[in-house]
Amino acid sequence: MGMKVGGKRKLFVPAHLAYGDRQIGEHIKANSNLLFEIELLEVLTRDD
Repeated sequence: MGMKVGGKRKLFVPAHLAYGDRQIGEHIKANSNLLFEIELLEVLTRDD
């Protein structure tokens, strides 16, 4: 909420809320913190 089109946010997810002690594939090791960079490209309504 509060983002506008073109806005960017970083979302940090600590390991205990992400995958914990599980490894996911080759790239996400066990106990990894996750960092997502998100950009809002478009807002759609039910009428679009």
